[in-house]
Amino acid sequence: MRLAVRRPLRVIGALIVIAWASAIASCASIPDENRYTVILTPSAAQYQQGVSFFMERRCGTLDCHGQDGRPMRIYGSRGLRLPNDAGLTPATGDTTPAEQLANFRAVVGLQPEQMSRVVASGGQNPESLLLLQKPLGLDFGGARHKGGSVIASGQADPGYVCLTQWLANADPATADLSYLDQCKAAGNAY
Repeated sequence: MRLAVRRPLRVIGALIVIAWASAIASCASIPDENRYTVILTPSAAQYQQGVSFFMERRCGTLDCHGQDGRPMRIYGSRGLRLPNDAGLTPATGDTTPAEQLANFRAVVGLQPEQMSRVVASGGQNPESLLLLQKPLGLDFGGARHKGGSVIASGQADPGYVCLTQWLANADPATADLSYLDQCKAAGNAY
């Protein structure tokens, strides 16, 4: 009787070892150094020229995205500051180029694949991005946002124009930069 019990246990044990060995071998492929994914982004220069101003003023305060606990952190003169040698703290000095670049990276890093699709299409379907869904809020067909609706859908809202035109004008050779005035207007409204 003992022999009959040991045989199934040995078979089960052998199958488990084979399964583990197969799983490990299938996950241990050699990475291809020539393989990469291209992520298209809107212009960092345009972001620094105007979009950053709007984002800092509207979203970068200490009670919003200008704090460490947020996944999309916005640095700026009115909120969270990057560590710096100049001793800049909230409400002192202008937003530095390093802070603007960190903001750009935070924004494009929120949904990189989806942003790449929107940019590749010339700005089509920008409301598929959380970058627009959240500030639109439920009032304007967007997503739930702790801060409520921040912008309104459509060309009448300068914040909406600022973000959507930034996404649509990624090619510096053909970019229409007149929308940057809307970014400034949207930022000055706060």
